[in-house]
Amino acid sequence: MEAPSGEGSTKLERQHNHRQMRSAVTGRYGRRTMDVELLYFEGCPSWRVMDERLGVLGAEFDFDHQRILVDTPEAAERAGFLGSPTVRIDGEDPFAAPGAAVGLSCRVYPTVDGLIGCPTLAELRAAFQRHAPARRPRSRPPQRAAPAPGPADLSGSSPS
Repeated sequence: MEAPSGEGSTKLERQHNHRQMRSAVTGRYGRRTMDVELLYFEGCPSWRVMDERLGVLGAEFDFDHQRILVDTPEAAERAGFLGSPTVRIDGEDPFAAPGAAVGLSCRVYPTVDGLIGCPTLAELRAAFQRHAPARRPRSRPPQRAAPAPGPADLSGSSPS
């Protein structure tokens, strides 16, 4: 028998159970959207950068991401945690390298500038586009044109 939420279960397990109970993840506009998770541990110097970048992309792709604290080696093993920070899109890690070690550690990502602690915003955006090719970033709302000037505005004089 499973322990009720909060009794004998880790934070990661409670969050996982909550996700399983949701039948559909909807975005701000009621559409089906991506389930995006940020897995991290408190001592990681790069998780807040990833969190900020996911916030930017959430506005573009219409999703909210969930932060999941992985705080023990056992929780890292259960989650298949490849290091902090890790992003998962619908349960998949778009940056996972074959044979990568699971554990409570810092993670580095190869970029054009060398190894860094978080993918660039462009690399994250490309991962979201690869994951959901039909879903494109939401464009900015069209700007309303200023109303056409009335007859008094064209003459340059005030009405008498």
